[in-house]
Amino acid sequence: MMTIDATSSASAPNALGTAQLFGLVSQIGYLIALPAALLGFGGAYLDKTLSTSPLFILLGFALALLTSSFTIWRKIKPLLHA
Repeated sequence: MMTIDATSSASAPNALGTAQLFGLVSQIGYLIALPAALLGFGGAYLDKTLSTSPLFILLGFALALLTSSFTIWRKIKPLLHA
């Protein structure tokens, strides 16, 4: 389990500043929201067009979950090893 010590992390050379941290959090928010919205609405459109409800909306959200997880992992992986 990884613990964070507030006294040592503030003086670490790779520590994120407050502005960088807020930027990272907002990027992660977009990495979750955009695929979910695009693939969810795309799945809903396909379900309505092909009368397959709820098949494609569920597949869209599953693909969004996988896509978001992978891109977030790639985004924070360098920070975990710093």
